[in-house]
Amino acid sequence: MEQKQTHAVLDFLSPTKAAAIFYPVASMFVILLAKLDSILKSFSTESSIGEMLSKIISKTNDYTTISGSLLWFLVGALIYLLLWAAAVIIIDGYNNILVSTAFMHPQSFHQSEFWIATAGRWLIRLASALLLFAYFLFGIGFLVSFTYTQAVTAWTSSTIPQSLGKFALVTIVGYIGMHFFTLLLRLLLLKRRVY
Repeated sequence: MEQKQTHAVLDFLSPTKAAAIFYPVASMFVILLAKLDSILKSFSTESSIGEMLSKIISKTNDYTTISGSLLWFLVGALIYLLLWAAAVIIIDGYNNILVSTAFMHPQSFHQSEFWIATAGRWLIRLASALLLFAYFLFGIGFLVSFTYTQAVTAWTSSTIPQSLGKFALVTIVGYIGMHFFTLLLRLLLLKRRVY
C-alpha cells in the first residue's frame, strides 16, 4: 500500500512528457527574447527576409509593440485559465451537493464523513489558490526579471563556458518556475494531470 502511495506522489510531482519538452523550449524562448532587438537589427542589414521584418516592425513603431501584444496574449491566456479553473471548481461543488442529496447510498455511507472529505478538498483548493496568487504576485515578477537579466548577460558574456552556464541557469530556473506553477494548478483543480 505504501509503495502505491509513493508511486502516486512521484507521479503527481513529476512532469509529463509534453511538459518536459515544453518547459525548456519556453525557457529558450526567453533567451531569444532577450536578444530580439539585436537579432532583428542583424536581419535588417543582412537579408531580404530581414528587410521585410524591419518594414513590419517600422510600421508597428518598434518591437515594443510586438512585446506588448505578447503581454496581452499572456494576460488573455491567464484569464482564460482562471475562468476554466473556476468552472471546474463550481462543477465539482455542484456534483458534491448532488451526490450527497440525490443519490441512493449504501448503508455504510456516512454523510458526515463525506462532508469532512469535501471540506478537506476545499481547504486544499483554498491553500493552493492563495499560494498561486502569491506566486503570481511575487514569484512571476522575480522569475521573469531574473531569467531575462541572466539571458541578456549570457548574450554579452565574454567566455563561452560562462554564456553556456547562464543559458543553462535560465533554462533550469524557467523549468522549475513553470513546473511549480503547474503543481499549484493541479492542486487547485485536484487533478493528477492538467495537460
